[in-house]
Amino acid sequence: MRSSKKISFNERVSVHPVPERSTNMTPGEKSQVYYSKEELTNFQLERKQICNKVIQQARFLSKINPAVSPAKNVSLILKSNANLRGFEALLCPTRKRNKTMALEAVHDYQNQLNAMKFSFTPQQKEVALAELYSKVTYWSQMLALFTARNDRSQLYELDMVRDSPQPIEVKSESIPSIVSPIQEIKRKCSVIEEQHQRKRVRL
Repeated sequence: MRSSKKISFNERVSVHPVPERSTNMTPGEKSQVYYSKEELTNFQLERKQICNKVIQQARFLSKINPAVSPAKNVSLILKSNANLRGFEALLCPTRKRNKTMALEAVHDYQNQLNAMKFSFTPQQKEVALAELYSKVTYWSQMLALFTARNDRSQLYELDMVRDSPQPIEVKSESIPSIVSPIQEIKRKCSVIEEQHQRKRVRL
């Protein structure tokens, strides 16, 4: 009998320091381990290109079916392509707005604490900032938990399909079938992931 799988969050945070090696490395070794400024710039350009292509496809879908807004189509495109995981933070207006507001609130509060030099100890300031950040990012925390719950459900659905002798229909929301996936986006995402993986292996 197959053992049941569990997904859980560990409240304990483990920090693994990475020793400084760059001082004893040759330029060639550094290029194999660390990203160069040019590579980081290329990542940013590719990210913008991917976002633009998703937006263009979303607008095209809305022209075909005006009942579905471009924002909704963006959401459907992201859900239909696992390689685009994480782009929600760049393409979702609500997420971007909430992130900006949270960072501004924390920054303003930090300035207020710094202005009161003798009212709080450094430890008290750290605790106050942490508590404020936890409050202003509550929406994002709940969204992350909701996403994790969906991932868990999808994992168990895949297990059920694999273990069941009879086919099980798994319904999921996707973009209209008349539009094929964006192959160029998938290719670029795969290339980026391979580059990241090579760097991790060398570390």
